[in-house]
Parts: sequence; C-alpha cells; structure tokens
Amino acid sequence: MTDKLRSLLVPVLAALVAAGAVFILMNRNGDDNGTASVVQDSGMTENANPLIVGYATEGVTPVTNDPDEFNKAVEKAFREAAEKKSMSLKYRYDATSSDGVHFDCLLANSPDNDEDMFIAIYTDETFEDELFLSELLRPGTAFEHITLNRQLDKGVHNVVAAFTLVKTEDGQQSITQQQFIGLRFTVK
Repeated sequence: MTDKLRSLLVPVLAALVAAGAVFILMNRNGDDNGTASVVQDSGMTENANPLIVGYATEGVTPVTNDPDEFNKAVEKAFREAAEKKSMSLKYRYDATSSDGVHFDCLLANSPDNDEDMFIAIYTDETFEDELFLSELLRPGTAFEHITLNRQLDKGVHNVVAAFTLVKTEDGQQSITQQQFIGLRFTVK
C-alpha cells in the first residue's frame, strides 16, 4: 500500500469509527464525563493552523480492492467537502491535569457552526484507544473541564481530538463533517 493511499485511508476509517461513536453516544446511559457550558472567546484557537490529522465527510465509504475505484471515491469525498461550508473549530491546544484524569481545557462547538457536535479524544491517530467521548454540544457551548476514561501517566501526551458535526433530520442523526486535530495533554 502506498503512503498516499495509506494517508487517504485513515480519514475514511476514522469516519467509520466516528459513526460507531455516534451510535455509542446515542445509546449511553447518561454518564457525563465533562460539563458543557457557554463560553466567550477566551484564548481559543479558531481555525488556526493546527496539526490536522485527517478529515472525513458524509456519504462516501470506499471499501474496495480496486485502486481506481478507491481513488474516485476519495476524490468525490474531497470534492463534496470543498463544496460544503467548512467547520469552524474553537479549542485550546494545551490541556493540563494534576491527576491524569481531570483536565482543564477548552473544547468548543463554535457558534459559527449550524449543527451539534461531539468530541472524541484518542491517544493517537489509530483511533483505537479512546480517552474521552462527549455528549452532543450545541453551537456556542464548550467543555472547560473533562474527565478521561482512564488515567494518563505524568508527562506530555500528544493526543488526537475528533471534532464531529452531526445533523438531525426526521429524527435520524448523521455525521456531516469531521476534523482531527493534534492536541497536547500535560499531566504535572
């Protein structure tokens, strides 16, 4: 598998993971591991030039052994993504904790977005080790504190946050856009 093909496959697989996350999110028993609140713009990074790990959009799931078909599907995903209104991100790159579980941070659904959002945080871009999964955030709300699913050791951890916009039509929810951003979580 070429590096180009591998780099394009990661966002597609992430979209599938996120779809599973939406299913889990919608079927959770109300365990809230963060408190969402309305926040003013206080040191947030908005559409800065972060480490973007990947991008996914709805409606394309290229699962094929034919490289030409795969490339066509990926091109379609990028073309559709370019036609859509871009996702507005607001977050703070650094999050800190004294115990490795409770983090002071800023992860927001920008008021510029028209849809609800959920945020998932993973230890790396393989998306196998989930540290946090939020409830749906309305536009203009944010987490200033989160509680991870497990404790991180002391030190600096480079994690990946998946910001996922979700639309609801006729009682059905679907993912419309995702962006994956690298963040730094520090345990003192």
